Amino acid sequence: MAWQTTQGIGKGRITGFADTVFHVALIAGDSAEAREFTRVLRVVETIPEGGDRASVLDDLATAAAHMERIHVRRRLKQVTNAQGWPVFGNIEGVGPDGTPARVFLQEELFGPEEYQQIVAYHYGMARHHLSKAQTYRDHAKMRYGLQLPLFGEDDGAV
Repeated sequence: MAWQTTQGIGKGRITGFADTVFHVALIAGDSAEAREFTRVLRVVETIPEGGDRASVLDDLATAAAHMERIHVRRRLKQVTNAQGWPVFGNIEGVGPDGTPARVFLQEELFGPEEYQQIVAYHYGMARHHLSKAQTYRDHAKMRYGLQLPLFGEDDGAV
């Protein structure tokens, strides 16, 4: 998986699949996560004669690698310390080829730049989620007359 990450295999290729290949790739990704590689090969065998099996196998391998990376990222996000706080933060760094790359870094290894980056990220996401909450609240009020408070507006606590 580390090699695949350094090669830049990521979701960018996943979005370029045809619908049928993407569907097959999802099946293969799930199968790869469960280590059911014979199922992947059976799926590839269903490709009609004359179809580009090599290309589909490449797409399936890419999809499986992507699914594995998603699984690992989810697991890393779940690692917490004794206080329930995440041990890893997702930081944007620079890959060996000079392109931006997101990596998980232990908070113990954060310097000032990493803290600035992660605080800015979470602040931006908080603004984004607040905007969504306000929009949904407005829609609920227009459609159903619901008065849904945000941040304890009903009891004065903000």
